[in-house]
Amino acid sequence: MGVSVTTLSGCTYYKNYHKQIYNDTSEIIKQDDIYTYKDRVGETTKREANIEYGTFNGMETIWKFKSEGKGSITIDFNSKLNKGKFKCLLINPKNKVKNIFKQSEEGLINKSNLKINLEKGTYRLKVVGKGAGGEVTLKIKDSENVIITK
Repeated sequence: MGVSVTTLSGCTYYKNYHKQIYNDTSEIIKQDDIYTYKDRVGETTKREANIEYGTFNGMETIWKFKSEGKGSITIDFNSKLNKGKFKCLLINPKNKVKNIFKQSEEGLINKSNLKINLEKGTYRLKVVGKGAGGEVTLKIKDSENVIITK
């Protein structure tokens, strides 16, 4: 009688991999997302994201948008971090990364709005976390030359 044992070592690998992404720009600029949430509540629409999360590791693209020429977006954000590290980034068509906001201290509250001028091409807005817990609200407004997709 044979016995079969299966080990899921890959799960541990991906769990640790999610945590290592936070400071790795070469991973963050990739098109694909890789993330895990524990206790995620909320939704993302074409113009607004409201997310509460117990623990978040990895990176998630919130919006992609395309500028047909000289355009702009305004990002309003309100974020409260209870633990870990959390940041919101804009990746331009040349894979250059711009920090929208970054938090690495417990209880830090960030409220602001930011207008960003865009050149022609496709952009991505991502959130990145490492053991992060908290809540974030993002709102995006666009000019006439910008097309936003979820």
